[in-house]
Amino acid sequence: MSENHKKNNLFSEFPQVTTQQWEEKIIADLKGADYEKSLVWKTLEGFKVKPYYRAEDLQTFKYIDAKPAEFPFVRGSKTISNEWEIRENISVVSIEEANKLALDALSKGATSLNFVIEDESIKRTVNSQADFSALLKGIAFDCIELNFSGYQITEDFTKYIKAEAKVRGFSKSQLRGSFRKDPLGQLISSGRTSGEAIEQVIDELAYQVRNVHEVLPGFRIVSVNGQYYGNNGATVVQELAFTLAQANEYLARFTADNIKIDELAPRMELQFSVSGNYFMEIAKIRAARMLWAIITDKYKVECNDSKVIYISSVTTKWNKTAYDPYVNMLRATTEAMSAILGGTDSLIVHPFNANFNKPNEFSRRIARNIQNILKEEAYLDKIVDPAAGSYYIEN
Repeated sequence: MSENHKKNNLFSEFPQVTTQQWEEKIIADLKGADYEKSLVWKTLEGFKVKPYYRAEDLQTFKYIDAKPAEFPFVRGSKTISNEWEIRENISVVSIEEANKLALDALSKGATSLNFVIEDESIKRTVNSQADFSALLKGIAFDCIELNFSGYQITEDFTKYIKAEAKVRGFSKSQLRGSFRKDPLGQLISSGRTSGEAIEQVIDELAYQVRNVHEVLPGFRIVSVNGQYYGNNGATVVQELAFTLAQANEYLARFTADNIKIDELAPRMELQFSVSGNYFMEIAKIRAARMLWAIITDKYKVECNDSKVIYISSVTTKWNKTAYDPYVNMLRATTEAMSAILGGTDSLIVHPFNANFNKPNEFSRRIARNIQNILKEEAYLDKIVDPAAGSYYIEN
């Protein structure tokens, strides 16, 4: 028997049930109760979620038959697996301590490091090539993603990486990572920039985009940080809308400054917080890829890869409790699952005590192992876009 024949006859003994029949049965069972009030969920985003969805609810979506790595990239750019980077934040107050924490993280499952130098009250800790070399001592950064974030990240870091790679014999094509600059996000978050007018900061960032494109082709420079919105009470739709609007502002300013869109787009990434709104968060990440593809298409990109955005996700902070902290492990797990099933490219899981204490070895281990378990035991890295075709999530 052919596969098509089997498929067509699999449920042949069961009669077809129409939507009208479902509705009639529901109304009868409600016994006069209001359908909308009883069964329709009205979300904070303004959506009316029906009690059930059917295949016919997918008929209006033009992208529904698109394959992974096909425009508009709702299904992502991965075609073989749903692999993601297990990223860990390393706070750089002491170079020696930061190096120790980084090596420990890498030995226990992390595949991406984000060195954080973000508190302006802290004296800059990486001041020379020797400091940078000490920070990366023993780290094979040709094999991992290497990221730096904070106000104190300057173009000097490009020189540091280039020089360190040369000493170790690494090719620039082997190096991957980001410098995670977001002056507009900083302005939104704090009401000010790092001491200069926003126009000057943007001009300096444009210079770095041009420079890094030649020196470190695998590095992203602009990281549009949607956490500023998500961790301050924005709905899923608001976080997505504001983040993309901010990203488009960068595109508009830089292309007006004669940076080619095909050089600029691959130098950018979107970073989202991931809340406990499980299915909505899966949909958000998928929608972000589609909307980015549509936005960049309007800028007339020549390379199809420029329509693909790198998405990094971070478990949210605003819903974590100090009074029953171990519950935070469960909340972080469902948030991590949303990001992974949505197809995030990298994920940071905050330690369960990060909101009210300095993370320790135990809390960092648990945060890391949430991702290790989802990858090594739940096999969430094996299937590309597992949400594809879900009547509810697609809607």
